[in-house]
Amino acid sequence: MPILIPAAFFGVLLFLFIGAGRCGLRQSFLYAATAWTLCLLCATEALSLWSLLRFPALLAFWTACALLAAWFLWARGDRGATMRTLQAAWAAARASRIELIELAAVAVILAAVFLIAVVAPPNNYESMIYRMMRVVMWMQQGGVGHYPTPELIQLYYPPLSEYNILHFQILAGGDRFANTVHWFALAGCGVLASLIAKELKQAFPVQVLAAVVAVTLPMGVVQGSSTQTNLLVAFWLLAFTVFVLQYFRTPSAVRLVCCGL
Repeated sequence: MPILIPAAFFGVLLFLFIGAGRCGLRQSFLYAATAWTLCLLCATEALSLWSLLRFPALLAFWTACALLAAWFLWARGDRGATMRTLQAAWAAARASRIELIELAAVAVILAAVFLIAVVAPPNNYESMIYRMMRVVMWMQQGGVGHYPTPELIQLYYPPLSEYNILHFQILAGGDRFANTVHWFALAGCGVLASLIAKELKQAFPVQVLAAVVAVTLPMGVVQGSSTQTNLLVAFWLLAFTVFVLQYFRTPSAVRLVCCGL
């Protein structure tokens, strides 16, 4: 399925950062999400200039990104460092039965929310009044320019969430995967909450607890299977917090650029 190509690209980016940066699994996840979203933004704005936001162009773009990243991983990736990072993460999780049980419970919750997100199409009021409507209009005109509408919020509300949905909907041929954008944000909030705890010098059990709290918030569980944007906002606020904490600990141009992104 074409919809799997962007997911494969993210996976390759994740392993690429693990091997190249030697920065740990959670930090690599953050770098991969930032790079993936930057590619999404550039593609959306560039293709929109020529009304090319359609299936052939998006399929070619994501395929090229995935192949390029795979070649770079094969040519430059450090397989030894990747294996050591994954083994260290697994060893840390297995060190305590309580933390392993907590992580397993989080995985079960995320699996249940993912199932709901895929099976149930977007159906809440905000999705119908402007979120999904703007996606359909962008698909119709092949770009994200303004269009005639009585709901002006379709034109000026922040569009990042709908950019993601737009790509998924075009590649999947429907809205089956529209909710998965915010499911990913829910899972990502758990990862970044634990990473913030790590940056604050907390022990691994506290890091796991931070992830559990972030993923099990009732409103987060509900919105993880919808097109509400609160989780995506929370994800990028947490990402910004991580980069700020790291910048003040060890200033560098890379971390400053990441804060800006």
